[in-house]
Amino acid sequence: MLILSLFFSTFAFAQNNSAIDKTFITKNVAKKAAQSFVKNSRYSSEWSKGTLKFQSLMYDLNDKVSGYYFTINDDTDATIGYVLVSASKNLPAILQYGQGQLYGNDDKNIEQGNKFYYLGAFKFLFADNALNAKAKFNKAKLEALKSLKEKGLEGTEKYIKTKNYVLKDLEKSSTHEKGWQELLSPQTNTITAITSGGQELSVSRMWQRTSGVDNPNSACGPTTGAMISNYYKSLGYSVRGSSNYGGDAEFINHMYFDMNTDIFGTFVGNFGNGLVNHLNGLYLPSSPWYELRYDGVGNYPEYESAIMNNRPVGIMSDLYMEGGSSLESWHWIVGVGYDYGAGDEAYFGIKDPDGGQYNIGTHWHVWTVNDQDMTFVVTDYN
Repeated sequence: MLILSLFFSTFAFAQNNSAIDKTFITKNVAKKAAQSFVKNSRYSSEWSKGTLKFQSLMYDLNDKVSGYYFTINDDTDATIGYVLVSASKNLPAILQYGQGQLYGNDDKNIEQGNKFYYLGAFKFLFADNALNAKAKFNKAKLEALKSLKEKGLEGTEKYIKTKNYVLKDLEKSSTHEKGWQELLSPQTNTITAITSGGQELSVSRMWQRTSGVDNPNSACGPTTGAMISNYYKSLGYSVRGSSNYGGDAEFINHMYFDMNTDIFGTFVGNFGNGLVNHLNGLYLPSSPWYELRYDGVGNYPEYESAIMNNRPVGIMSDLYMEGGSSLESWHWIVGVGYDYGAGDEAYFGIKDPDGGQYNIGTHWHVWTVNDQDMTFVVTDYN
């Protein structure tokens, strides 16, 4: 009777999510979706030679399983890529994927026994349960607000963004079921968009904490601008880049000045104006470079068009959480790619100036999961 009781209690625990929610995706089904994705992704030539390994469950703010974290490892067991698969037919099947490792200390947090709470791009929390995850976030939020208030920044855009931010789970919709059907179909040629569409610009990643950077904690905006400028220089435009200033650190410091950045970061207007002024520097008195600003919601076509025209995009993502222990009101990254995945999910590929010295790969996120928290700046040449 004891053995029978243990069997049924274990079975009931394992089936907890699927018994309640008919849209729930089990780990085995998620692994099949990940395998299908890896074979058909833009990195399939490299990834298909590797081994898919399950690393961790992902959770929502109610401590329900919301996804699965897999890595792709080569024959030396080094991580060459990762895939985050959702646990619901009402969420995009592939929430995020990328080259190399996930980010900074994320794997260490998981190895220490913490649960992985995924709330969107750059919004990861690690804790032993949801209650403590929320408490961790609220503590970091209060500390950030206190620091801003002490520096006389109460009422500023940065203060208001931090104060008003509320943790929330990913929004669900039945529109994502098509993607699941394509990934789980035995006919792999149903997934055509991932391999036949999209574009990724060859933007070289720069690290905002490179030795010699004067204000590394607030240099994401200037570093993003420097990456964009270096890319334009590589295309043959008459713009100054790292080589004109003696290296990456010196160039980042210069852009810090151009963008009127301070220890709290770079505002959207300052980013756009500073980048355009820099790009126009060698063209004066004419000013052929200009900028356009967009909210994320509803403006994927403008983002896609920019990438198609070889225009890397400066993206400001609201709220950047370092595992929940600290947070910033925003973080700048470079949009370097667009793509359409299974079910025609729109993805954007980014290079992150932070997240560790060796975070040089491109990370891909679902646009509609993150667009409500984004503003982006496109520079163009007239």
